[in-house]
Amino acid sequence: MEVAVIVSHGKKRGAAAMGSGRGLGRVVREHKARLRIICRCVALLVCYRD
Repeated sequence: MEVAVIVSHGKKRGAAAMGSGRGLGRVVREHKARLRIICRCVALLVCYRD
């Protein structure tokens, strides 16, 4: 599992923002959205036929 500091809109997120429910929820939603996009792309590549 990879742990990284999230930089969003040019602002670094500190420990205080990550500790709050809203900040953590936002990060989780962003990661889920990225994973969804990646999964769709992989599925498209795997299922693509000439």
